[in-house]
Amino acid sequence: MERVVKINYLGTKLKQIRTKKKLTQSELAKGIVNRSYISQIEKGSVQPSFKLLKKFSERLNCDINDFFEERETPSYKLDLQKTLSSLEYLVVNEDLEEAKIELNEIEPSIAKLNLSEQALYYFCKGKLEGQEDSAIDYLRMSCELYSQTKMRDERLRSINHLVNILIEKNRIHEAFEILDNAYDESIFYRINGIEKISLLTNLGIAHAKLGEYYSAIRFLKQAISTSNKSNVYYLTGRAYMVLGLCQRRIANYEKAINSYNKALLFFKGSDDVLNTAGTYTNLGILKRFQSDFTESLIHLKKANQLYGEIKDDKGILNSYYEMALSSLHLKKYSNIHSLYSDFIEHFCPSASNIIHAKFLVLLGDTFYEEKKEIDAINVYRKALIISNEFSLPLQREILIRLSKVYSDLNDFESVLKCWKNFKQKSTESIDSEIDLS
Repeated sequence: MERVVKINYLGTKLKQIRTKKKLTQSELAKGIVNRSYISQIEKGSVQPSFKLLKKFSERLNCDINDFFEERETPSYKLDLQKTLSSLEYLVVNEDLEEAKIELNEIEPSIAKLNLSEQALYYFCKGKLEGQEDSAIDYLRMSCELYSQTKMRDERLRSINHLVNILIEKNRIHEAFEILDNAYDESIFYRINGIEKISLLTNLGIAHAKLGEYYSAIRFLKQAISTSNKSNVYYLTGRAYMVLGLCQRRIANYEKAINSYNKALLFFKGSDDVLNTAGTYTNLGILKRFQSDFTESLIHLKKANQLYGEIKDDKGILNSYYEMALSSLHLKKYSNIHSLYSDFIEHFCPSASNIIHAKFLVLLGDTFYEEKKEIDAINVYRKALIISNEFSLPLQREILIRLSKVYSDLNDFESVLKCWKNFKQKSTESIDSEIDLS
């Protein structure tokens, strides 16, 4: 005796209750979703989340279980299903501590869950694991279980979260294997709604990560178009932000600015401070590409302030570095030294040494322009030591800079050492490429 939520039944039941309460679609939707999304639910085109159903039940003054099929269900099963629904709600709303409590309650009874319920359980378990490798295993399990049911929207949700983690871990080729199949299935089964938008956005991000900017732009535009047609603006800000990044990479600066500004509208409207800061960072970098260094600094300072408000260390450090880069073009050397002091003050053990090494190279460039060659050498050498563990290309750049400074000082013995070291690093790079192939 399983309870499976059928989209058509749920939509029909929602319409029955709404009509009985004498509410229009617009009245039910007000402050929750847009009217057209209610229409899609009632037609069976999309399935709302538990969070939305809870809001609808409050507006309609009914029990959330009224939306589900009426079947005789043992009391223990009903309690288990309610706990599972509560778990889904908590996970979607990122109330992680409470969700872990609900998960522990369900864990001893997994065998009593049907396939779709087990799939939901592993989806929630995967979400609670964050970016850990174990999350990938649980989400794969969720996808596999959903594949044995007709719950295609839910399966696509698990796929999208799985792909998000793979992309974050730069396991792009694994992500593509999943994305390509999911895209084909979404067309075959005519899946629409927020999960299709999420799928298209993920495809765009994955292509962008590989530097395939034109393909990325195509999928991101599809995601935005799907959002516009359905009036369901899901991940639209993120799609515009990545679209702007791709347009910048192909030097289409005016379109990139337009995309970034649209992204800001969505992020500010949803109080998404992190992505608002990220978009200001991208705008600052873009303005630097356009040689508008003053405007670049204005955007980067906004980003830095926002990162500070949410205590995002990575964003704070990166924005200090980007501000210093723009300051170098304006020959604001004292500003660069001040920014480096702020950078070191915020630097923590968990921070990336890559950004530190790059900032040291920038600081060395500053000393060189200030005609302080000895300071430049000391800083470049420090950057060389830090970058030794992770970046051969950066090391080669540093050695070129060092040889230039030594040459200016007529220290040709040191110049020769730099070029010998450079040749060695170049050989190591070639050997590394051979090993990778």
